[in-house]
Amino acid sequence: MKKNVLLFLILFISKYSFSQVGIGTTSPQSKLHVVGDARITNMDVYDPLTDSVVTVNSTTGLLTKADPKRFYNTIDQSVVFRGTASDFTNDGSEDVIWLAGETGKVLTLITPTPALIKRGRITYIVASGGDVTLAGLKPTIKNGTQISILSSGERIAIVPVDYAGGYGWYVINASQAL
Repeated sequence: MKKNVLLFLILFISKYSFSQVGIGTTSPQSKLHVVGDARITNMDVYDPLTDSVVTVNSTTGLLTKADPKRFYNTIDQSVVFRGTASDFTNDGSEDVIWLAGETGKVLTLITPTPALIKRGRITYIVASGGDVTLAGLKPTIKNGTQISILSSGERIAIVPVDYAGGYGWYVINASQAL
């Protein structure tokens, strides 16, 4: 009798020790199988030179650990820097625009093209030495407000986006709350 109870306990424990967990599925195919969206919050800052990255196989949906250098070394790391003391029109090819000089400079932002949106690179704009008026397609912050002036010393980071109503520039970071 003791042998039967012991055998039952061993089988019961081993079944649940090696079981698979399914979220959104009744037949998990891995240790953790999620069908549907997943959200991860409160993650640490990522260092692309030392941290591992997780990739998703688009066919099987399996997550795998990968060497970050595999991705980091293939990224276009060139930076196009434009420093100017005169008015300027941004065609989306500059990564950093440093507007120096006295107040009254004008930066005109053109409507981004689908290719520019696909490129997805961030443009940093710095107002140095005076206020800068933003003309053309003004960048938008998350509450829908458009920015029309950068005060001297302010900086913003913008990215081209495809809004429901067309293309535009969206502020993803600013030197102060705008």
